[in-house]
Amino acid sequence: MALLSAGAVRAEGSSQCAAQCYAAEKSCMRATKGGSTCDSALTRCLQGCRTKR
Repeated sequence: MALLSAGAVRAEGSSQCAAQCYAAEKSCMRATKGGSTCDSALTRCLQGCRTKR
């Protein structure tokens, strides 16, 4: 098993964060039947992932 560099760990972490954002958006879309608030929530979530890097 290869060791991951710090950059790879950060990249995987941001990828995981984004995946969680998209999963939350999918749940929001189901709950609100396509409400526009889901788009803005997704944007805020993804921006939060970028600042965590």
